[in-house]
Amino acid sequence: MKAVFKHCCLFLTTLILVACGGDESLKPTLPIPIDMSYLSAPEAPRKWLKIDELISSDYQQPSPIHNGYFVPVGEQQDAKHHFEAELQLASNKMSGTRNVFADVGDYSIFPNVPLRFVSDGNDLIPLNRNVLVGTNNSYWRLLLSPGQVWSEVDDGDWSRASFPFILIHKQRNQTHNGIATFLFNDDDVSFLRIQVTQETTPWVNFDLWGQLAIKDHRQTFSNSEDVIDQFRQEQSDAFEVQSWQALEQLFGIDTFNGFNGNLNDADISSTGIFIDDIIYLKPCNTRYGQYPYCQSMRHGAYSTTKSMAAAVALFRLAQKYGDDVGHLLIKDYLEINAQHQGWEQVTFFDALNMATGIGNNNAFMNTDSKQIFSDESVDPMEAFQKENAKREMLNVAFTYENYPWGPGEQLRYNSTHTFILSAAMDAFIKEQEGPNAKIWNMLVKEVYQPLGIHHVPMVHTIESGPVQNEIPVMYLGLYPTVDDVAKISLLLQNGGQHGSVQLLSKTLVERALFYTEEKGLRDWQLDNEYGDSHYFLSFWSMAWSDSQNCIVEIPYMSGHGGNLIALLPNKITAFRFSDANNYDPRPLIEVSAKLRGLCD
Repeated sequence: MKAVFKHCCLFLTTLILVACGGDESLKPTLPIPIDMSYLSAPEAPRKWLKIDELISSDYQQPSPIHNGYFVPVGEQQDAKHHFEAELQLASNKMSGTRNVFADVGDYSIFPNVPLRFVSDGNDLIPLNRNVLVGTNNSYWRLLLSPGQVWSEVDDGDWSRASFPFILIHKQRNQTHNGIATFLFNDDDVSFLRIQVTQETTPWVNFDLWGQLAIKDHRQTFSNSEDVIDQFRQEQSDAFEVQSWQALEQLFGIDTFNGFNGNLNDADISSTGIFIDDIIYLKPCNTRYGQYPYCQSMRHGAYSTTKSMAAAVALFRLAQKYGDDVGHLLIKDYLEINAQHQGWEQVTFFDALNMATGIGNNNAFMNTDSKQIFSDESVDPMEAFQKENAKREMLNVAFTYENYPWGPGEQLRYNSTHTFILSAAMDAFIKEQEGPNAKIWNMLVKEVYQPLGIHHVPMVHTIESGPVQNEIPVMYLGLYPTVDDVAKISLLLQNGGQHGSVQLLSKTLVERALFYTEEKGLRDWQLDNEYGDSHYFLSFWSMAWSDSQNCIVEIPYMSGHGGNLIALLPNKITAFRFSDANNYDPRPLIEVSAKLRGLCD
């Protein structure tokens, strides 16, 4: 069964299309006739990205090529040189399957940010893993992930480097996954070859590619040893990743039929199962072959951020200050300039539950309406999306009207209410811990880092004043890896406990995961023969049964485009990051239930 409902954060009407399809149909429709070996997996000796191409100032490439050319081809040898330098782009123009964005800026301009790397062994480590913002007229911001260095038999006195990156918007949470490569020796670097051939962005799909001139400034960074040590610790803390074939060998290949329903591989960025501290990962497909850095791929989490960030932050506050923190009133922590009194009794819990009683869509004001997303797709949501600063975003959010029912009574999904909650939690922690405290810093230092999550990019507001005024938007904005997802999921499945330390309120975690009799508000979307579906504390649920022993309510996170993370009570997590606009977790749950009983 394919779910047809749509929800979660923020739609853009601009659409840029590229032909995609199944394994064969992953091959795009090309703009002009080209050598079809661009689309074929490489064989030694390498056909593309040879030395003469990467050092040529006038080399022209009519399309992307297979991603396999960006990593070792044939016999891999150690890099012949150490690399520690800042790369500065001398050119920024990319080619692409092109259209015009409604937003200001040019999507074909690569952001002119300094790229700082240090190599250690075969690893190429970025010194800055945060969101990088250029000063040129680029639509994009940049996130870098670790890559590799090596050499090949035909490289002469050159070494090779490769690294994954993603292009992101300052606010939209979209991800366009790219890969880059260059040659280097002790004295020089080649051009930087880049291409972007995959995304988690339902409204805009395209390819970008280019050969950018770069200048390198060799230096020894003062913090390079710390960066290397932290990267080694990050590797040590990561869960083991095995191939999907390894899981099929354990349980039988037929067990996993229909795991992703009838979705096309071209619409899936990453999918897999986390069980017994091992992540079993399917290949990350692109329009030009598999993405070679699948484990490092960061995903636009969209509204799964509401669960992995907003809910986890509130559960942490409850662990520190008591579960009653959820009953605090929004009005006591924010200046509310709404033209009605509807916010008088709205609590932190109400905002997380999408049950504030505030909304605009008068066509669905009756209390038995199943149109729970009606406020997500009408004004002032569009105006809210266009603002960047906290005060302006709050001003728009408070223009929603008042429904005739009170808070806690009806589910009406509205992303602005999670943003309001984020601002209120930030104000609360400042009241408790001083003006320099920040809700995001608390979440990172007191939850994510103890779990072994070392880098957590997140969309923040953009303020003209002190950086201390920035807050995480939390209705979207997280860019997790699959390892991050596994760590957060396991923490929740363990009742908020990590090792011997209770990081989150056990009471609230158990309520959120539907382990108690309290089920939140009905959402109607996945009602079935076993029971009704619900929404509670940012988590969705679906009733499931093995038809023999019991009926259980399965919690899951859901985000725009079809990002799904199912937290099964058998300590299995099944996940899929996709832009297929399919929100039905049933195939993930049905297959995962075969691996270990849900009713034991």
